[in-house]
Amino acid sequence: SSPSAMAVDGQGNLYFYDVGNARIRKISPNQIITTYADLSAKIPPGTPSQGYINGLAFDRNGNLLLATGDVWSISAAGSVTRIAGTGSCCSGYQTAGVATSVVLNPSSVAADGLGSVYISDNGALQRVQNGTLTTIMSPGSGNSNAVGGLASDHNGTIYFVRENYPSATIQKMAFSGVVTVFAGSSLP
Repeated sequence: SSPSAMAVDGQGNLYFYDVGNARIRKISPNQIITTYADLSAKIPPGTPSQGYINGLAFDRNGNLLLATGDVWSISAAGSVTRIAGTGSCCSGYQTAGVATSVVLNPSSVAADGLGSVYISDNGALQRVQNGTLTTIMSPGSGNSNAVGGLASDHNGTIYFVRENYPSATIQKMAFSGVVTVFAGSSLP
């Protein structure tokens, strides 16, 4: 097994993607490991989503979000739903549209407390709200000012890396949409 993307739920359970076995594993606070989802049986065969997961996060309803070639939601009951992407991958980023009709290459995912899902997609920060994808921030030319990793806190504030090689900052976006620098000025 080779663990990758991780997320923690509200009960302190750690979830990670087990690359070698195509499974989401759950580690309880007392360190018991179980299989949360077998993705080889859940995500349709042949989609770019099989074989890798770039990011995991939980939404406000406790659904586990997966950033793969698409963005998927897995409910606690095990139901898997594609919430963004087409099953095709990697042709730049599209700025808007029905979320399940937009080609994605997501590298990270996060959710706010209002039900929106945020995606780092080819350097752009995208939001899925009520089934519609919109671009919040675009990368500059050559991916200067590209958006990288995403995270959210219990208040629903979205944190992201804004890369501008060789410098980078961690920025945060409040519910109001106001973006401020949270930390950093350069990469180590």
